[in-house]
Amino acid sequence: MNRDDEELDGAGVPDALDASSVPAQPVDPAAVASTAIAAARAIGPGELHAAACGLFAAGGALDDLIRLIGEEALTDQNAAAELWRACATQLGDPDMAFEPLLMNLDATVAERGDALAQWCASFLAGYTRLRAPRSLEEKPREIVSDLAAIAAADMDLGDDEDNERDFHELFEFARVAVMLLAAEVEAPAAGPAVVH
Repeated sequence: MNRDDEELDGAGVPDALDASSVPAQPVDPAAVASTAIAAARAIGPGELHAAACGLFAAGGALDDLIRLIGEEALTDQNAAAELWRACATQLGDPDMAFEPLLMNLDATVAERGDALAQWCASFLAGYTRLRAPRSLEEKPREIVSDLAAIAAADMDLGDDEDNERDFHELFEFARVAVMLLAAEVEAPAAGPAVVH
């Protein structure tokens, strides 16, 4: 399914949003978290943000997010649309200000590491729902593999400077990896020109 295919049934909320159709304004992480909580209370805001980012990076649409959440878990369709727009804005930000949504930045390094691993797992759940890793080109396939390694990692980190630095390196890697995957869909490699 293409982001530009259809509108959300009955709500008049655009189903198809890509980064070029969204104004480039900074997105407040607290607002994203509140929106995610309103969209589906049964799913953690970080997990929902990650799944939405994964679907968006794979070329998905709002309908894909609603199907992933499940009609029974969706508590506010307009909030889901707002979350989708926020993800589109974040991933299309030319200043590359996108960040995975981790709820408690004051938590211990181990807790933040676990939250990042869960975020990566949820991102991959959304991304691989639409794009099978074995069907990807080499570069995106490697990125997916690296994100999967973060998702599966044992984040038993102590609260010392070395572990804090390690966490920030993993966080930065995940942040950039997600933007690279989204860019792959937005700007696919140009093939040879076809002359008719």
